[in-house]
Amino acid sequence: MNAASVLREARARGIQLSVRGDRLHVKAPIGALDPSLAGPQIAHDGGPIEQCVVCGCPTWWQSTAGIWRCDHCDPRTDTIVRVFVVAGGEWGRH
Repeated sequence: MNAASVLREARARGIQLSVRGDRLHVKAPIGALDPSLAGPQIAHDGGPIEQCVVCGCPTWWQSTAGIWRCDHCDPRTDTIVRVFVVAGGEWGRH
């Protein structure tokens, strides 16, 4: 799959992609993204700075592999290193 086909597929699913500085931002309707591909933006301290783009959950957990996972889309199944709740986070608000 090339870049053009990825962009076409994203548009077909209602996914909006934008670039801000050196980061790719994704805005998507609930269910449009695979939860394993929808990791959060990370702050300088290593913690998430946004809610899940798939479901709007503000709670993330980090596995021993160092990957942040949405607590709702990807329930805790691995050893947990830490849990983080985005400040001011509310369900469904993106």
